[in-house]
Amino acid sequence: MTFRQLPFTMRGPENSVNNLAWSPNGEKLALVEEDGSIWQVDYPTLENLEPLTPSLPDVSDLNWSPDGNSISFISGSDIYVVEATK
Repeated sequence: MTFRQLPFTMRGPENSVNNLAWSPNGEKLALVEEDGSIWQVDYPTLENLEPLTPSLPDVSDLNWSPDGNSISFISGSDIYVVEATK
């Protein structure tokens, strides 16, 4: 078994990643920060960290759309879809 550690800090040592999801093409990761905000970042370089949402409560079920253009998730009792490409 092999693995690769990717040292990564969102916006400082006090913030951490609670969840992540790979884009369908494997070139991006969507990350849920401890405060419930969602970010995307290029993989494997971990460059171009971009916020997609403000802080939200109880974020779960983070998923990319099959075409990689959107990310869906649940926050509380609401379903959200955000555009992941510009």
